[in-house]
Amino acid sequence: MPEFVQLADSYFEKVVELTKEYVSTPSVSGEEEELAKKILSFLKENGIDSFMDEVGNVIGILENGEGPTLVFNGHMDTVPPTPEWKKDPYKPVIEEDKLYGLASSDMKGSLVGMLVTLLALKEVKAQWKGKVVFTAVVNEEGGTEEPENIRGTYYLCKQGYLSENKADYAVVGEGSVWNRKVVGVRIGHNGKLRFVLKVNGVATHSSKPETGINAIYRAIDFINALKEMWISSREIEIPYVSPSMKFKPPLAATIIEAGRKINQVPSECTIYFDRRIVYGEDINAVRRRIWSLVEEINEAHKRIYETFLSESGYELHAKIEEYGMNRPAYMLPMEDIRGKKLFDAAFKVVKEATGLENPPVVYGTGYTDAELLYTMCGIPTILIGAGEMGHCPDEFVSLERLREAFRSYVGLALELLKK
Repeated sequence: MPEFVQLADSYFEKVVELTKEYVSTPSVSGEEEELAKKILSFLKENGIDSFMDEVGNVIGILENGEGPTLVFNGHMDTVPPTPEWKKDPYKPVIEEDKLYGLASSDMKGSLVGMLVTLLALKEVKAQWKGKVVFTAVVNEEGGTEEPENIRGTYYLCKQGYLSENKADYAVVGEGSVWNRKVVGVRIGHNGKLRFVLKVNGVATHSSKPETGINAIYRAIDFINALKEMWISSREIEIPYVSPSMKFKPPLAATIIEAGRKINQVPSECTIYFDRRIVYGEDINAVRRRIWSLVEEINEAHKRIYETFLSESGYELHAKIEEYGMNRPAYMLPMEDIRGKKLFDAAFKVVKEATGLENPPVVYGTGYTDAELLYTMCGIPTILIGAGEMGHCPDEFVSLERLREAFRSYVGLALELLKK
């Protein structure tokens, strides 16, 4: 058994203990302060330089002479629990190999693993040199670039600690479990382009619908056209991954708002769309295609209702507003010397942490802070984490996957920072 595996296993009981404590501490986005204070106290009690920045991120810094800098990044916030939970989301329980509780998988288990890695590294300072920076961030689940709703990692990169302190490598603790069987090495993920489409019509009494223009019926044409754009899109093959993976770029209508009374044809309809950007796509090109399609359909509607509009003086419009924080896809830069070194080190330690000869190399459909760390700070970033689910009732983390992820954090730090 590799030495780093033995070291990690000696601390694993602490990982489980803290995961249970942090799961029992509510930290819905915007309400992370109690958990942040617990993490900060833990760092200080264990002699690790640490502070909380002005937006609530917790930063811990473990230095050991001159050498590279490795960042561990994970988020403290969670989505709210849904009514479908059968277990108490804030009372963690272990059943067989599963630790149940809100955010156990996404991503308090992995966050704790990265935190406890600092303790393991303190024990073996003779084996490594450099700096390890632990970042527990706020508002990952719904934050944006806006100051009143700022995403924790965005703040770190834009004007916080990482904007002034250069790092060589980063690990984000989001899930990298393959097929619910084993922790793999996640090298990239989708970006996102979310937008709101507001379509107007002309209200009238529902007993005489022909005397108006139904905004819902107009909206249906836009929805169907965008759905067809998704259905007819080609699958995109993801490079570097194993087993091989292909993705059809996801596009979904997710929310519809229209109508005020059952006896009135609505004059407005608002539809929310979530379009994910697959690696290899240009987010700006996707944006132009969608915007152009919306304009084409609106012009077609103007022609259909030309007589009505000229007689009534009304106008038809279809307005698009971008929603939230839209970002490109991310891929670990394999052509970069540091990126290739990070991948090789991660593959080696995950192989030893899991016992697999060829651990899976995966790509994720969800967006993560890895893209921000690379695009904004220039830090090659890899994703390793025990998570295999999120935002669902009766969420759990497999203790075996958590052990594999924790071993990987300890091993990767020692491999990248070895003397």
